[in-house]
Amino acid sequence: MTKLDANNRWGPKFLLDAHQVKYEQRDKEKQIAGATSEEMQLIRESILLPELQKMLQQSIEEVGNSNITLHKTMAVLMQLLLDSVSRTKYGVNREMKRKNIKVTKQELIDNITTSQYLCRGLTGSFGMTREVMREQIGLHLKRAINDVLRPPNMETKSPGR
Repeated sequence: MTKLDANNRWGPKFLLDAHQVKYEQRDKEKQIAGATSEEMQLIRESILLPELQKMLQQSIEEVGNSNITLHKTMAVLMQLLLDSVSRTKYGVNREMKRKNIKVTKQELIDNITTSQYLCRGLTGSFGMTREVMREQIGLHLKRAINDVLRPPNMETKSPGR
């Protein structure tokens, strides 16, 4: 709704009936359309990334307290993974804020995590089974490992500079 919509004196004076019908249909189409696939992807990642962060944090604590031979090295690697996931989560949250998307409530019913979201003024729900969450978290972890282990781009500089 624009400022002119709220101001009733502009409506009947400047809109023809045919234009008014088209204008109302356009608004109805926007309201009927739910979240796009890109927005649903953001919602899914906003649900999965905090779970992955919890898992990595617990693993860091377990490895740090263990007597495994390379426990310090494993803890450092897991901390790097946690940092990578945190950066990704920050980017997702920033994008959700830019697109005016909020995940309001999550609940677990019969091994299905159901989340309520608010997207462009419309509410909806999004559900994932435990198996799907486990698979998607595994994919996110794989991407984070690839990001951490990928060697940085080596730029060659000429010796005179």
